[in-house]
Amino acid sequence: MNVVKYANLASLLRTNELLGNYRNLYWFDAPVPLPWVEWAAAVLYGAALLTGFCLVFCTARLRPAPAFAGLRLRRGPARTRPVTVLGQEGRKLAFMGGAALVLAVFAAFQCRQAVTAESYIDAEEIYYRYYMTELSGPYTHEKYLWLEEQSEQFKPILQLERAMRRGEISGEAYQAQMGAYYGLQQKMNVFQRVIHGNLGYWKEHPGAQLAYETGWQKLFGFSGTGDLQDTLWAGLLCSVCFAGLFAMEQKGGMRRVIMAAPLGRRATAERKLAVSAAASALIAVLVSAPRLAVVLRDYGLPAPFAPAMSLAAYERLPGWVGLAGLAALAGVARLAACLCMGACVLALSEKLGSALSAMFVSALAFCLPALLALSGLTALRWVSLYPLFHLPELLQRTGDGRAGLACVFIAAGACWLCADWLVGRWARPGRREV
Repeated sequence: MNVVKYANLASLLRTNELLGNYRNLYWFDAPVPLPWVEWAAAVLYGAALLTGFCLVFCTARLRPAPAFAGLRLRRGPARTRPVTVLGQEGRKLAFMGGAALVLAVFAAFQCRQAVTAESYIDAEEIYYRYYMTELSGPYTHEKYLWLEEQSEQFKPILQLERAMRRGEISGEAYQAQMGAYYGLQQKMNVFQRVIHGNLGYWKEHPGAQLAYETGWQKLFGFSGTGDLQDTLWAGLLCSVCFAGLFAMEQKGGMRRVIMAAPLGRRATAERKLAVSAAASALIAVLVSAPRLAVVLRDYGLPAPFAPAMSLAAYERLPGWVGLAGLAALAGVARLAACLCMGACVLALSEKLGSALSAMFVSALAFCLPALLALSGLTALRWVSLYPLFHLPELLQRTGDGRAGLACVFIAAGACWLCADWLVGRWARPGRREV
């Protein structure tokens, strides 16, 4: 069971165990450190893979196979149907490049993550959500009357405190009677937090509104490594899905055929970029959707049109910036990051002419810094496109927010340069293509 549990490929992906762990496994009548076991398994798996790879190629097992004509249910000559360039390039990306299978598997994984995710909400947070959900939005006279009505339930506790201060009851009697109001005491503490904290902040910042900030903080990733994991997943998906879109034309010999059509060269490159942009947008949605679903399920996002300065973290932002607008800006930044990574992978695919080479180089550039940052080298997260995925948190500080917005424009510029280079390279073929 220890072999099945620890010496397997899935366990090797847990980098915290590879970097160091103090657990031992009882093997061969002696304790064996867990990192030794996993490192030995990694060496054995690597050696087996390398040996099999060499044997297969040395014995010429991978020879070119005849083209598969497809399953035919009817006899007779095959019928052809007219297709558009956009549809053909979409089919290449989805099926020949394997993007449809990769994205479908990742979507199933994200759905499972969203369903199984748990939020640990204590009693105080439940009370706080109750009050702030009712108060979210502009502070009106009706809400003032509602707070006055809610304060009536705390009169027994206030009477006990006054009796204690007057000396009418002893400390032991006070503690004994307060034990019956333990839950009400928690609710009262949260009520006072709302009155003195949230209402006090609202009075000091004209133009702000009352807002339940916990859900927005979870959505914007103020803490934790969620944005870093999203960066890693987005980089990995872009590297796998787009690495072969331009390289397959060179490997299959279709590049010379496409280059022979003067009107088809530019149109083909533009359609490849169009389907890649659509896939990049889908990747951005798949990466971000589980967190949004969990936040809506467990916390909610009340007052979406309230000014962002309603949250204490964004008190420096102007009043015309709303919470919904801030969420939209975060989505645009993530989309820009995915488009930038997709365009760079496509450029590498065209330049290197090999899907595996483009996949390796792009994964090294986009995934390795995030992977090392998750493993403990946190400073390396700024080498990747992490600032674009972490933009809402950066906007809490003026300097960091400006740097994050600059990264959005830099990513958009890099995307445009790669797309322009690809279109220009295909629109003006060299002598070899002609």
